[in-house]
Amino acid sequence: MCSMGFQHFLLPSKLVGRDRTAVCRAVFDPAKPKGEVLLRRVVPQEVMEVADLRSRVFGGPDSEINRRRNIYNAITNRIATGSVACFVAVSRPSNVIVGSVDATLYNDKGNLVKYSNAFISKERKVIYISSMAVDLSHRKQGVGQSLLRTVVNLATEVVAEEILLHVERDNVAAQSLYTSAGFENLIITPSMEWLNFGIPEHEEPRRLHLNG
Repeated sequence: MCSMGFQHFLLPSKLVGRDRTAVCRAVFDPAKPKGEVLLRRVVPQEVMEVADLRSRVFGGPDSEINRRRNIYNAITNRIATGSVACFVAVSRPSNVIVGSVDATLYNDKGNLVKYSNAFISKERKVIYISSMAVDLSHRKQGVGQSLLRTVVNLATEVVAEEILLHVERDNVAAQSLYTSAGFENLIITPSMEWLNFGIPEHEEPRRLHLNG
């Protein structure tokens, strides 16, 4: 699976009970990754490996060296805000990173919220997914679904109401992944215009609603 891109989706409320984690497991568990893949947050010494993975998956006009450097700096700067959690899928026993995703915590006005403040914040919170990438050698093995499940569990922990993202219209694999997970199309209202800032026109918003 290539880049999961950006798109917004919503989980139908009829699927969500009091135990949102249990419901999410019911949605995502059928697609557990084949083999042993560990899902966890990235550690500092792995950021360059994540940058290399994303450079290969996303490509771009810059040279490979410049792409890796720019992606490395972007990941480092995002994590430094305290509002971005970068998760990795690590293949065992090789300990090679085969997938990654960023989960950024916002309030509903588009302002960053630090994860350390999530439990005391009274604001309505959402998580925005970006930069999901799965290595070619591990596609169609449930890695993307497992990364999504990890973000859903995080959203439940910090009491975020929705998971948002954009996805490319022609990215069939990503469209299928998000639809099967319960994500729905999102119509951007004036109060949510911040979601589309800097987003190319060929990418669409989706969301996954986590409120019962």
